Amino acid sequence: MGVTAYVLINTSPGRAMDVAKSLQNTAGVTIADAITGEYDVIARIEGADVNAIGGIIVESIQKVEGVFKTVTCLAVTSEPLPSHAEVGQRVQHSDRLESH
Repeated sequence: MGVTAYVLINTSPGRAMDVAKSLQNTAGVTIADAITGEYDVIARIEGADVNAIGGIIVESIQKVEGVFKTVTCLAVTSEPLPSHAEVGQRVQHSDRLESH
């Protein structure tokens, strides 16, 4: 069982959408969304262990142009949450069921 973490990201002004999009193509990042509030982007990352999580943050996320600051929160839940793709598949399946 791996480790899941949420990374709260402050970006340079006007860069939240670009950072979120860039992170969606980053190894170890399962979800990245631009958000409202104190932080500009939230990313869910997964790694084999805490060291892998640290590597994703330092070697990938913090090197994305526009990332100003990161705060990492390790998840303590035992069940993994679905990815955007999994949620999208569920919605499409639900839509098909309702149309019949």
